[in-house]
Amino acid sequence: MRPHLAPDPTKRLSPQHAFTLIELLSVLAIISILIAITIPAIHSYRVSATKSKCASNLRQLAFATQTYANDHKGKAPYPRVLNDGSPSYAHAPHYYQVAAYNETLAPYLGNRFDSMYCPGALSDDPQGTYDPEAQRASAEPNDFVSYQYFQGSSSGAPSGNVKEEYSDLFSNILDAPGHCAMWGCLTYTTGSRTFGHMEGRSTSGTIEGMNAAFVDGSVRWVPFDQLEPYTNDGAYYWPKPITN
Repeated sequence: MRPHLAPDPTKRLSPQHAFTLIELLSVLAIISILIAITIPAIHSYRVSATKSKCASNLRQLAFATQTYANDHKGKAPYPRVLNDGSPSYAHAPHYYQVAAYNETLAPYLGNRFDSMYCPGALSDDPQGTYDPEAQRASAEPNDFVSYQYFQGSSSGAPSGNVKEEYSDLFSNILDAPGHCAMWGCLTYTTGSRTFGHMEGRSTSGTIEGMNAAFVDGSVRWVPFDQLEPYTNDGAYYWPKPITN
């Protein structure tokens, strides 16, 4: 039988290392700093990525519009089909009827749910109107989309008429001024609501700006101070055109 050896009281045991309170607080402070740096960077990246996706959509819309015009002697794609089957341009700027889309832009763009909806704050729509996935799942998709079309004709009951100086701006897209916008994010404000690339139904506020596609094929972000009312009721905005 092996004898039991008691610990030598004269020898100190090496204590196991443990975090002190100061060390723990230091680690937490470092983590907090990293979070404070990372979260804004992630948000900024997401905002930039969304703007880039939106710009890509608009670039394709502008190309499809120009291609349609080339195939139809300069005529702009029509956003509405009347009950008698005739084409019409008269309605709100962000109205593009499903039937009209199928006849005009679908051959160039394919699925409207992948091309006619801004991916910014507008798409986070609790009512589903501007949410492309909600519209894709709907048996009867809404005719309103979240890109507005500056085709230059009278709009319908939801808004006022297009300003007179712009009414014939795109009567022949092949001869239209290259620095004028054809398409852009729905940018709309009244006393009760505001819609824009950065302002959805749940995040209404002061409009920051919009992505816009121009006749010359360029696409750029246009800040709000470079926008002006497009319709005479002052509700819809678009980039200030230089018509001189």
